[in-house]
Amino acid sequence: VQAFIPPGGSMAYKFRAAPHGTPWHHSPAGMRWADGLRGLFIVEGPEDPWAGAYDGDAAIALADDMEKTTALAYYWAKESVAFASTATTNSDPDGLYYERGVTGGQAVVTAPAGGRARIRLAHVGWNMRAVVKVAGHTMVVVSTDGAYCKPVRATRLTISPGERYDVLVDTKEAGD
Repeated sequence: VQAFIPPGGSMAYKFRAAPHGTPWHHSPAGMRWADGLRGLFIVEGPEDPWAGAYDGDAAIALADDMEKTTALAYYWAKESVAFASTATTNSDPDGLYYERGVTGGQAVVTAPAGGRARIRLAHVGWNMRAVVKVAGHTMVVVSTDGAYCKPVRATRLTISPGERYDVLVDTKEAGD
């Protein structure tokens, strides 16, 4: 842990990016990471069995969609004070979507018709699970939490805070 960086200041990090996968970074101060100071980065390794096997690549960070700060929501939960949930389901059947409560909505991932997309999913929130689907398509899970795995087909994934998945999606031919 380092000292805070003052407004207008900067800090350069030098590090060996290992192991491979899609790790994420966040502020180490209190609950600030859950309120937006976070991001993803991709570490490509020479041993990636899926390198070159896809036409499109996207990294998507899923996060809690809260109308309050994380600290306030945590306090209310701890003190058993109920607060409204934003858990509703996006009903648009034409794309990648995930349930509200976790920055609900759609993400656009580009790959040619009849091609393959690699989607790197990371849940960078602190409280709610995310349910992810690619409408009309099946995902193939090829990595979980930075470790390659035996490919597993899935029509939906439930992702808890801190979890990461890489999936491949074969896009349909035009007109399908």
